[in-house]
Amino acid sequence: MRPNSFVTKSLIGLLTLSVISSQFFCTSSAPEKASNPDTSTAKVVTDMDRIAKGAALVHIGGCNDCHSPKIMTPMGPIPDTTRLLSGHTANSPLPDITYDATKPGNWILMSADLTTAIGPWGMTHAANLTPDSTTGIGSWTAANFIGAMRTGKHLVQEGGRPILPQCPGQL
Repeated sequence: MRPNSFVTKSLIGLLTLSVISSQFFCTSSAPEKASNPDTSTAKVVTDMDRIAKGAALVHIGGCNDCHSPKIMTPMGPIPDTTRLLSGHTANSPLPDITYDATKPGNWILMSADLTTAIGPWGMTHAANLTPDSTTGIGSWTAANFIGAMRTGKHLVQEGGRPILPQCPGQL
């Protein structure tokens, strides 16, 4: 895939996740009332309003903390802006595993780009949250995303695998 194409998909993924996140936290589809209590007019919420709200929620929820690969800088790791929300790359190398370090009360191991964690629960790879329908969440419905955040289960499947380690965005 060309880098520009990947950047475009990552940005579209951020916008898609932003809209879904805003639907998750803004449960009413009714127009929001104007901030002036003396008027009876309603403010129409636009897609741009929802995207801005969702982007703020992605930031507040820390989605990039796990779902965006990191690059090392003199100030420490930062999200790779060319790969926002793309999760763990399937063919990237895994850290050497020292199982004693993963026992409860010990350490958790992370991959160099901080998208894979190994701990007492096992090994976790951050999911791709871009709109790619094959590798990302492009085929998910808003209900799938909301349900996964509320139940902590991948695609809200009965008996499905848990989303681990616990995603901070889950309620």
